[in-house]
Formats: sequence, C-alpha cells, structure tokens
Amino acid sequence: MLKPKTGIAFLNVPIFNIPQTFENPEINTPELRLKYYGQADHVRAYGLDYPQRLGAAGFSVQLFTMENTGEKTLRRYGLDKNEKIFLCRKE
Repeated sequence: MLKPKTGIAFLNVPIFNIPQTFENPEINTPELRLKYYGQADHVRAYGLDYPQRLGAAGFSVQLFTMENTGEKTLRRYGLDKNEKIFLCRKE
C-alpha cells in the first residue's frame, strides 16, 4: 500500500526477454513453475511489457539501470550490473 503522490516503491523482478508477460493458471506445481518461470514459487514470467503493466495498475514508472554503477556500490547493496529497478509512484 502506498500513500498517493508521496508513496514510493522500488521494484525489481526477473524480466525475461519476451515481448509480453507469460502466465498460465495450469502451470501450478513447483516443477512446472520452475520449468516455465525459472523458480518454483513464481506464478508468471514477466516480459518486456512489465513497465506498461505497472502503468496500467496506476503507477508512474521510472527505470533505473545499474550499468554505470561502481563495483563497490553494487557489492554493498547486492545489485547486479544488468539489474533494472523500477521506481514507482501511485498516481
């Protein structure tokens, strides 16, 4: 839950290199979820449409990448150089 206008969420999820998020309610066992979503407790594979999905849920979205972040900072915060972080505010 976020306070309107001033609430902020920093979101990072695995993003697959697929155009649209993939989810199927029939993929409902840990084995199938691992096979299709990459982790046994995930229920979808987010695609490149993730920022649009956040926008459709009522968030304004800003993307931050770690590509220009120094190694020391990456290690300190447990970040990956290829990571994408979405800063979201409730509109």
